[in-house]
Amino acid sequence: MDKGTNAKKSLMGQEVPLRLGYVGVKLRSQQDIIDKKNVQQALEDERQYFAKHPVYSSMGLGYVGTTTLSNKLTKILYTQIKHNLPEIIKEINERIKEVTDRLNELGTPMPEEPSEKLQMAWSMVMEFCSNFKSAIAGKAISHKDRRERGKHMQGGAQIKMMYYHLYKEYSKTDFKVTEAYDDELMSQAILLHEGDSMPGFPSADVFVSLIQPQIEKLKLPALDLLQEVYNYLEDLAGTIQQHCFARFPAFGEEIMEKILEVMQEEREKARYLVESIIDSEQTYMFT
Repeated sequence: MDKGTNAKKSLMGQEVPLRLGYVGVKLRSQQDIIDKKNVQQALEDERQYFAKHPVYSSMGLGYVGTTTLSNKLTKILYTQIKHNLPEIIKEINERIKEVTDRLNELGTPMPEEPSEKLQMAWSMVMEFCSNFKSAIAGKAISHKDRRERGKHMQGGAQIKMMYYHLYKEYSKTDFKVTEAYDDELMSQAILLHEGDSMPGFPSADVFVSLIQPQIEKLKLPALDLLQEVYNYLEDLAGTIQQHCFARFPAFGEEIMEKILEVMQEEREKARYLVESIIDSEQTYMFT
């Protein structure tokens, strides 16, 4: 914009049009900077230059001047802020909610005293026990858990459904325990256990030899169900453990190891009990 230049066509957008247009300014020259001309004086000199220039003086205030450029940029910035501010506010609120939810999950600050730390650990263990009992009893632990329970069975209801399927084929009205036996098999059993008994009076051993294989078939489904229930309880305990010990994953893993030890011990006790009940039914036939 120095002397000898004519940028009127460029400023009017007649050569390279721009959506926001152009603004011509006359800045301080290198000599002005050396002479330490201040900004206020430079702005006044710029105003006088455009006001007295034979070309630029007739273009109006919307095309030249630092003040015009400043006002135009301010309006553009204001428009951009006005357009984007709602989205920025929305994103800020979402971040605040995420942080708040995370802080709520973390709970109270970590205590410093050993006794307080012990109390916090004990509280988390008790929370786990309470939530595990509630899950087995069919009680919802949280609103999210309540919504999930509305979709499918969980906890004790799921385990009870597993029991409903146990020995289901034996409870059908058309089931016959002797269906696998024919006359030839029965005759062979009588012959094998006849011993010195009188003809026409089969020994009780015949009945035992025929019925024992059927009773033995009850054992494997029962043990399979026991393992299935154990697997479900293990998954349930793991899910609750991750929720209760989210702040202290390492501590939660150690607790989970102890939980599995107890559950495995109880599973073996239950296995012994199931086998003993079936064995007792087999033994009962001799009394």
